[in-house]
Amino acid sequence: MKNFRECAEHYLHQWYEQDHFFHYHFSRGHITCELLADVCSKYQVNRTIPRKDGITGAVRLQPFAGMLCSYARRRISEKNVVHEVNDALGRMKKAYGKSFLSAITKALWMVKRDPVVIYDSLARAGLRHYKLDPGDSDYEVYVDSWREFRNSSNTKDQLDEAVRWLADSPCARCLMERKRISRQNFRNIVDSRWFRARTIDMYLLFVTREKPARSAVAAA
Repeated sequence: MKNFRECAEHYLHQWYEQDHFFHYHFSRGHITCELLADVCSKYQVNRTIPRKDGITGAVRLQPFAGMLCSYARRRISEKNVVHEVNDALGRMKKAYGKSFLSAITKALWMVKRDPVVIYDSLARAGLRHYKLDPGDSDYEVYVDSWREFRNSSNTKDQLDEAVRWLADSPCARCLMERKRISRQNFRNIVDSRWFRARTIDMYLLFVTREKPARSAVAAA
């Protein structure tokens, strides 16, 4: 398993090497079938999305991409995120004949970031490890348990310490130099709610794993 420092460092790399690009385009409503297919491939959820009217490949993602575009200008808060995600689930079930919760939350996170909570099978195992109900395709139950873990004093203390450490770590200095990131911009990122949330995701993902697989970056 990885500790919170390692998980913060892990997601810092994932953000700059992968997710920043997707969020930049998705948050602006630039959601093509090809780009969405790339997200689904990187996050290993392509197989969960069925064919649409016998159509395969990226084109089958058109209803999915259209739904995500409609969220680019919609306001999502902690209070309504479960309702909004369940609404998206219903729309996709109508379009495809089945819903795909993990893929929807992972793609929707690229549009809105916080407060969307990514539903992930490995993170569910992490919640179960802490005796929290991971929800069986039930987003509300999953979110309630994820927030309970987030709000625990132990999680907050470890996360605070990890973020403080990360801000002055060799990894941070290397990234700022290589990517030409200002220190203020870097601090804005690591101090943000969304970065802290994704660090929690990484921790839950790795907590039950002795040796993280190489594909874990994309799967998270």
